[in-house]
Amino acid sequence: MKYILLILLLLPVIINAQDVIPIAEIRENESSYIGEIVSIEGIVTIGHGVIHNNQLRAYIQDDSERGIMLFDYSVAPYQDIVRGAKLAVTGEVELYAGVLEIVDFSYTVLETGLDHPVIPLSIEEAQNFDVWEGTMISVSGTLYEDPYHAGGGTNVNIEDEYGERITIRVWDTTGIDLDNLTAGIPITADGAGSFYGNAGQLLPGYEEDIRIDITDPVVQDVSWNPEIPFIDEEVIVTATVIDFDGFVQSVRMKYWLESEDEELDDVAMEHIGNNQYRYTLPAMDTITEVEDNYIIRIRATDDDGNTGQSEFLRITVRDRSPIIENMTHNQPEPGDSLEVTVRIYDTDGEVIDTKLLYTLNHGSTIHEADLEQVGQTDTYEGVIPGQKGGTLVSIGAYAIDDDDLVSIEYDLAQYTYPVRTHEALIRVKPKPFNPSHGETFEIGYHSRSGNKAILRIYNAEGKLVYTPKNEILTAQDGINYYHWDGRNRAGQIQPIGMYICHLEVIDVDTGTKKTAKVPIVIGTKLK
Repeated sequence: MKYILLILLLLPVIINAQDVIPIAEIRENESSYIGEIVSIEGIVTIGHGVIHNNQLRAYIQDDSERGIMLFDYSVAPYQDIVRGAKLAVTGEVELYAGVLEIVDFSYTVLETGLDHPVIPLSIEEAQNFDVWEGTMISVSGTLYEDPYHAGGGTNVNIEDEYGERITIRVWDTTGIDLDNLTAGIPITADGAGSFYGNAGQLLPGYEEDIRIDITDPVVQDVSWNPEIPFIDEEVIVTATVIDFDGFVQSVRMKYWLESEDEELDDVAMEHIGNNQYRYTLPAMDTITEVEDNYIIRIRATDDDGNTGQSEFLRITVRDRSPIIENMTHNQPEPGDSLEVTVRIYDTDGEVIDTKLLYTLNHGSTIHEADLEQVGQTDTYEGVIPGQKGGTLVSIGAYAIDDDDLVSIEYDLAQYTYPVRTHEALIRVKPKPFNPSHGETFEIGYHSRSGNKAILRIYNAEGKLVYTPKNEILTAQDGINYYHWDGRNRAGQIQPIGMYICHLEVIDVDTGTKKTAKVPIVIGTKLK
């Protein structure tokens, strides 16, 4: 009899031990478990009050290398659900909006201060969110655009060496500092697997979950003013220097004359705030009497003794050639001449020849027209022959002085002839752009005022990507512009490749349609 009683006393313990179900088992057979009461044990990977202030959205993960959300409409009772705590949980399995979770649960804290599990994956593997939703995973990649805020959080978008992409979704409630993250920075991110739309994403919870994979200080955005200095002008050199895992100890700049191998000086750059450093180079004519250029290189050292440096950079220095400025023109109708006025002068001599330069519709052919001096003034006038409606004229000028020094300025002014007839015209520059660096692409779409215009963008396979304009044109001259940011209708940056911009215009009175199309290229600089 006593043996029977002993068995009966041990029976609940045996049953409870058998009732602990691996999370992987629940996920692989979720249709069988939805609505069922289950018991699990695991370590908290994201605790209370991290993903949401007022609701419990915590994650727990076990030895089966799978995780699941613990959900409740209140966060208050769960102060001990923290990262590294091992829990025994019993509750109901629920599927809500594609997210598998445990609700109406009770729990016991078994241990605290444990290392939480993380599963390293490639971005391609992490995109399989049906498998990894709720599991703490880790991916590595490089930011292909600056982080941007959207709907209570920030999207940190990365891609790997194979071009695979994923979003790290950082909710504002986490308090994770993203200030040092910019396009081009490589990171490793840990987070609970999740999804948005039909794409996988990661949900990090803590500062430690996003790590910048750079130990050396980075010297970037080196610039100088004036961009092409005259020989008698000082040159202000500035650079952005960032140390992502510490702080910058010193920034120094070496400079040479291009014609000589010997270093002129090694100088400390002044810290002027916001990771910016500056040094003013002396005017070239204080160093040499012959024509020359500067070669510079900037080197940074951090608090760990690590160093980073820029490339060798060349600052072109010029003698005082003629100055071309203050170009103006009239506003002619189609077919009428474009009358141009410009100021041209030389500070150390006289101008001996000038020409008006212009291109049409972003073309590569440079046309010339005469420029005549107005009396003994610095003012010159020229005439460009009349053009058809919608023609874009980009205007510049050429001048040579008595020392045979030449100045050429392009795109000092632009004028697009008004469109007064039923036309479909598109004007774009024949060069790629990189939306991942914040660049936009200007599209000139022109037709008579009152026409309906539909501007569409297709990818190379002919699939519609975006319809940015569907409107009645109101510009009286028929000239309209749109700046495409390289995103589709869902706000996602499109991959590198060729796209087709298609314009359809409709005469609202007759229904007559006209169309035009041009290629647009999304590209990036070769590494």
